[in-house]
Order: sequence, then C-alpha cells, then structure tokens
Amino acid sequence: MLIQEVILENFMSYEYARVPLKPGVNIICGPNGAGKSSLLLAISVALGQSYTERSRKLSELIRW
Repeated sequence: MLIQEVILENFMSYEYARVPLKPGVNIICGPNGAGKSSLLLAISVALGQSYTERSRKLSELIRW
C-alpha cells in the first residue's frame, strides 16, 4: 500500500492541510510545534489506530 496524499481537516492543530507524498522515503521536517507528529498521528488514525499517546478518545483530536 502506498499513501499518495494526506489531507487533514480540523485535526489537532491543522485547520486544513494537503500533503502530497512520493513513492519511497518521505522526510517530514520543521520547527517545534509545526505539526510533524500530528501528521504522523493522522496517518496512524486513518490506518485504524484508535488509542494514541495524546488522547484516549479520537474525538479529542478534532479541532473545534
């Protein structure tokens, strides 16, 4: 399975973000607080992970 793109909408610190990915290794870098871990967490949740280190409920990850 290849993930070609991640679209985040109202997830944690993201109001909206579109992140295209290329085949092979993708490097996610940025300053502290930029949302790198949130992006990886969003991929984990999309693949079925329900318990996260940041929250016991997925509803707590939604940006209100």
